[in-house]
Amino acid sequence: MKTVIVRYGELFLKSGPVSRNFENALIGSIRLCLEKRKYAIRRERGRIFIECRGADAVAKKIARLPGVTSTSPAIATSAETGEMIRAAVQLARGVLRHGKSFAVRARRHGKHPFTSMEINAKIGAAILKKIDGVRVNLASPEVEIHVEIRGDRAFVYTDIIPGTGGLPLGTQGRIVALMTGDMQDALAAYLMMKRGAVVIPLFVHSGTGNSNEALRKVRKQVKALRAIDPCLRLHVIQTQKQGDLPDLVKSFARANEAMALVTGMTPQKAEWLRGTDLLTLYPVFGLEDEADALLKRAGLAGLSDNGGSRVTRGAQI
Repeated sequence: MKTVIVRYGELFLKSGPVSRNFENALIGSIRLCLEKRKYAIRRERGRIFIECRGADAVAKKIARLPGVTSTSPAIATSAETGEMIRAAVQLARGVLRHGKSFAVRARRHGKHPFTSMEINAKIGAAILKKIDGVRVNLASPEVEIHVEIRGDRAFVYTDIIPGTGGLPLGTQGRIVALMTGDMQDALAAYLMMKRGAVVIPLFVHSGTGNSNEALRKVRKQVKALRAIDPCLRLHVIQTQKQGDLPDLVKSFARANEAMALVTGMTPQKAEWLRGTDLLTLYPVFGLEDEADALLKRAGLAGLSDNGGSRVTRGAQI
């Protein structure tokens, strides 16, 4: 089995109780993602390590979680020089071929009888000896072989998968996300999830054919967002009277202990929400230039029926 390294940025710099709360929330999210797998998990300062099969797929999946800054599938070994060299050469054989350039990037945490530069040199020399036709290029290598040495353990890897960032789910309260089928509403929900909120998707069904089509789109969006929060569940309430919406939404939010609403609409188009007397957030407002990249990161790109996913101005419920 390989090990997945999970990095979570500066959460560990917060005060002790807050840091533990955030770490526990992140580990809870990881366990939900891996509930059908066999794995072992442990934490160190600034890192979570997951031993499992299918580490490449697990690393990509965990990288989607809010609070994770990056992941890497790695070969775990001891911090003994010979063992690190063997692990690095094994990994290099799979990623290097004749004519390729590489660099070794070692970093240490703790006390060791060697420096990072010495490990770089020894591993680099072993790779040059074992693999014909490769060369060292420290400035702009085609392949970087990383060695992270922590105490008596070391982890060797090449891939660093960018994470969602933000804060772990469940650390910033509960928010009702008003879903209409428009992409900006799904993006607004994602942005709140990224900030650590537990999002409760809500669709208001008017009983018309258009409403049925909108609900179909919302179900697809919620399914995509479930990769970020496996517990995400769509709620549907029905009304044929536009004037009943504020009271319905307000009652739903209170019943679910939500502290606010979030929508992809502009404040002008969401004028009716003032009747709910609830804090309303508009995180997509003004993000048109960044929306496509955010939709791709959220896993929402390509869900539109026309094949596009661009966020547009002025969506309405």
